[in-house]
Amino acid sequence: MSRASLRGSVVLKCSVDAAGGGRDLRHTIYTVISEQVRREVLLQHFVDQAAGLTSLPVHILSDIDMTVWVGTFGAGGPKFPTGPVPGALPLFHALGNRVTFLSARPPMWEGQTRRLLVDDIGIAEAVVLPGSLKAVAQVLFAPEQARQAMAERKTEVFGQFATLHPEARFVFIGDSGEGDIDFAEEFMAVADGPVRAALIHDVVRSDGVVPKSSNQRRADLHLRGIHVFDTYAGAALELFRQGLLDMEGLRLTTHGCLEEFAEINPDEFASLEVFETRRMELLRDVREVNTALRTAGSTESTASGQGHHVSKATLQFLKHIAMWVGGFCELWRLQAKGHTMP
Repeated sequence: MSRASLRGSVVLKCSVDAAGGGRDLRHTIYTVISEQVRREVLLQHFVDQAAGLTSLPVHILSDIDMTVWVGTFGAGGPKFPTGPVPGALPLFHALGNRVTFLSARPPMWEGQTRRLLVDDIGIAEAVVLPGSLKAVAQVLFAPEQARQAMAERKTEVFGQFATLHPEARFVFIGDSGEGDIDFAEEFMAVADGPVRAALIHDVVRSDGVVPKSSNQRRADLHLRGIHVFDTYAGAALELFRQGLLDMEGLRLTTHGCLEEFAEINPDEFASLEVFETRRMELLRDVREVNTALRTAGSTESTASGQGHHVSKATLQFLKHIAMWVGGFCELWRLQAKGHTMP
């Protein structure tokens, strides 16, 4: 089979996946097709096709509540006002791939979930892998068991979904509120197949200020391949370091994160302290992004024999960041080192 045909097959699977309402590929393979032999033949066909691909696509696997959207569902303190988490959508766009939402929400809420994705978040086509009503009900009287049940449910449905896309390099983005870390540990424990990445958006405690995950907890998870982040600028930087996001994607995500944060009225936060904490977290991560962009730009320029030359887009981005911080320090440093506009 030609490479074009192989790529076309991947696109076709993604199109079927986005059908929703019990018509997606997972439902077709694992429910409509009742004969196990026929199912196994089809799954093996997917594996054989994946072996013929020279470039493996990145597939985003994301939770919804407290990961990309703050609403009434999900656990954690008042980190952001109700609405989208700043930077999530810009990162999805920068990765340039379809998104599969692995949610704790039960199947009966799928219609409501899809309306949320379309009307409030702006994602029209996505796969929604639902949770279970039992796990949601347990939150009220047995939260620890509910967390474990949510993780087990996500592991189960993703296990089926992964067999449909053996060619995918999965990037999981969840939060530290309800079972996503447990799932991420199972997700990253898979030894075979394409390289994976797991990122956890850290929720906060009831005061809205203190992160749920301690520095030691973050370090322990990092050793297991799970990166805990506070802002989507920080998440983009981690994916950049892992080679899953290029310089332009890092720049666009950080820019989008800044713009979306700036659109939130400070009065909408639970308190001025909560707003200031979020602002400082973002500025810290933006400074790290700036450093990474300068280093990567300098390395690329040296390798190409062009000396210290930074692109116009990168300089404009750094200027925007510097203005947002309240000065032109980063831009001045570039100019002092002899970086010139192209």
